[in-house]
Amino acid sequence: MIIWGNINFEGPFSALNFIPPEKPAIFVIMTEPDPKNKPHMYKSIYFGESENLNEKEFWKFHDKYECFIEDAKSESNLYIGFYDVSKFKEEHRKHIILKLIEKYNPICNKKITPRWVEVAPTQIYV
Repeated sequence: MIIWGNINFEGPFSALNFIPPEKPAIFVIMTEPDPKNKPHMYKSIYFGESENLNEKEFWKFHDKYECFIEDAKSESNLYIGFYDVSKFKEEHRKHIILKLIEKYNPICNKKITPRWVEVAPTQIYV
């Protein structure tokens, strides 16, 4: 068990050997930043949710996969934790994820900020 934001997540499980549960879950993708000097110290790099995690290796087909590998340096340094949310409504699940992202600021949850062009406001005369 690993705790993120006062929530007990199952895991961490090596992503390479992870057998996903057949249930709705909030999941966390993690790495070990310094496995030689600080083993079993994990860093969250992504929080997400799924209606059903049962797809094996779902993380390999995730749109953030490249970010996962860039931070972890290899698939063998990716770990997964999950929290069963089968009794929660979607709004509550999304609220939990937003709070976790806000607290831990995981690198792969960061959104690309669009480059805005500043335009002078238009005046309307009546």
